[in-house]
Amino acid sequence: MIERTARNRLTARDQRGFYADLEDAGVSPDVDTKIRKSELSGPITERLGVPHGTEIVVRSRRMSGDGRLLQTAVTYLHPDVVAQVPQLGELNTGPGGMYARMEEAGHKLSQQDHVSAKVPDPDQQETFGISGDVALVVIERVTRGDNDKVLEVTHIAAPSDRQVFTYDV
Repeated sequence: MIERTARNRLTARDQRGFYADLEDAGVSPDVDTKIRKSELSGPITERLGVPHGTEIVVRSRRMSGDGRLLQTAVTYLHPDVVAQVPQLGELNTGPGGMYARMEEAGHKLSQQDHVSAKVPDPDQQETFGISGDVALVVIERVTRGDNDKVLEVTHIAAPSDRQVFTYDV
């Protein structure tokens, strides 16, 4: 079981978040990233505070450790932050990842995770190679910058039998 610690996301170091957690666990990370631009509507545009149909950058990732899929993550970036930090629309965002780039651009970041669990649907069971009796941890992470502006929203899905998420309070 891999421990995923919230403090690793915003702690300044070469590897943050997923990469830092796996590094700390002695597990070799592998991330397959796909980037696309998409005109979205619905709840995600409301979360980002942009009009329906606004074109945004979407980063979709399959995140594995030692060859085992640990989570999928889809990040929706506010167009203003991509305009300010174009590297967010590239495959390699550099040391420290996208949060480091946002901080370098002058943002003081805060995050809020909305955590739940669900029974995986057949597609998710196939994706993760799990049965329907393994709960799927579902996290919606909202990252805000200056003036409480939403910079990105990330949707994460992770089988509960592979990792534990730790939040300091």
